[in-house]
Amino acid sequence: MADSADDVATVTAAVEAAIAAVERALAGASPAPSDTPWLSWLVVCLGRQRHRQRWHLEVQRTHLGGARRGRGEVPGLPGWRYRYHGIGLCLEGPDGEVLDVDFHDPEGDTLETWFFGRRIESLGPRFAPEARLRTWLPTNALLTAAIDNLRTAGVISHPRSRNVFLLGPRLAAIAEAIGALDLDGEVLARTWDAHLGAAPASAAFERWIVGVLTSRARATSVLEALVGLLPRDRAIALITPFVDGPIDLATAAAVRALDTLDASAAEIDAVLPRLDPETDHTGAGVAVASYLLRRDPAHRGARDAVIAFGTLDAAPGRTGNPYVEDFAMLALEFVPDRALALVRRTLREQFGGHEVAALLAILDEPWAEHELRAAIADAPAKADLAAALARRGTDLALHRAATSATPTDDDDDDDAWFACAAARLAPLAARLRGVRVC
Repeated sequence: MADSADDVATVTAAVEAAIAAVERALAGASPAPSDTPWLSWLVVCLGRQRHRQRWHLEVQRTHLGGARRGRGEVPGLPGWRYRYHGIGLCLEGPDGEVLDVDFHDPEGDTLETWFFGRRIESLGPRFAPEARLRTWLPTNALLTAAIDNLRTAGVISHPRSRNVFLLGPRLAAIAEAIGALDLDGEVLARTWDAHLGAAPASAAFERWIVGVLTSRARATSVLEALVGLLPRDRAIALITPFVDGPIDLATAAAVRALDTLDASAAEIDAVLPRLDPETDHTGAGVAVASYLLRRDPAHRGARDAVIAFGTLDAAPGRTGNPYVEDFAMLALEFVPDRALALVRRTLREQFGGHEVAALLAILDEPWAEHELRAAIADAPAKADLAAALARRGTDLALHRAATSATPTDDDDDDDAWFACAAARLAPLAARLRGVRVC
C-alpha cells in the first residue's frame, strides 16, 4: 500500500497526525483530531491490547501455576475459562472476551494481528474504544491494512517476523498511559471522540480504502468488508472493477460482495463466458454460478458451470477440487437432474463432505439414507458420515433444523457439529424436500 517514496511519506504523515491526536488527548490539550481517526483509535486499542496481554501472562503465572497444557475453568476467576494450544493460551471471559496470546516474550509485549482482531471482534459495545475501532475496521483484513500503515511509518516493528510486532518507543509510552485509564465509560469515550474523531464515513476514509484496494491481493480479503462500510453506490463503484479484471480470488470476493449488495447481474453475467474450468480459480466459478442461479434458477450457462467446475478432478494449481462441496450444494438445488454424481464424490472426499452429509441426514428421505450408507461402506473411516447417519430423522436433527439452534455445553462434539450444520442448512433442506435427485 506504500510502494513509492511519496506513498511512504503520505502514510507516515497520516500516522504521525493520528498519534499526535492521541497524545493531545492524554495530555488534556485542546482537541485537534486528525483526518484518520481509525488510526488514532487503532493506536489506543493496541495500547489496551498490550495491557490485557500483560494481565493474561499474570493469570497464567498466578492462577494456572505457569502450566503449559490443559483446559477448564480458571481458579480464582469466576466465569473465566482457559485452553492451552500450541505455544499459547486462550482465555475466555464471562462477558465474551477472547484473549489469546502466544508465548513470544516473558512480558506479553509481542502483539499478533490475528489474535488482536479476534479479541476486538469478541468484545461487546460497552468496550468503547474497540467499538469505535470496529466502526471503521470491522474485519481482520482492514485491521491488517491499518496495522501495515503503522509498520510503514516505523512506529511498530519486529526483528524477525511480519506476523507479529512490538510497539516502538512512542507507542509503548502511549500504551503505558492508556493502560492506567478506564476508557469504557461512555462519558469519557465521548470526550475522546472530540479528540480522535467519531464520524463513521469521510472522504479521507474513502481515499484510504481506495489505497488499500490498489493491491489486488489485499483487495481479495477487503472487498466484502465494504458492504455496509461505505454508501451502497460507492461500494458498488469500487467493487465492480474487480469483476472485470483477471479471474481469481478477488473476482470471487467481488461477486460475493455484489451479491450481498444485490447489484445488477449484468456485470456478473458478462463474466460467465470468460470462465474456464481448466484455467480459472474454482472459487470464482462458485461465486458467479451462485450469484446468477439465485436470481435465475433456470440460467443454463450457470447450471452448466456448476457441473463443469464441480466435476474437475483437480482445480488449476491444486491436487484436488477445494470447492467440490459448494458445487454439490448448488447442483442439489439448481441442477438436481445432474447432482447425484457430485453428491457421491463429495461424500467420499477425504477432507470434505460434512455439509452434504448433514444435509442428507436432515432431509431424511430414502435416497438420502441410501447415499449415506453407501458412502460409509466405501469410506468407513469418515466419522462425519456415521455421525450424520446416526442423527438422521432424530429429534436433534428435526429440532435443530426447525429452530436453527446453536450448540450448547450439553452437546457432545458430534452433536455440536451436527447442530451447527443443521441450523445453517435448514432452509436449503426445506427447499429440497420432494425434489427428484439423479
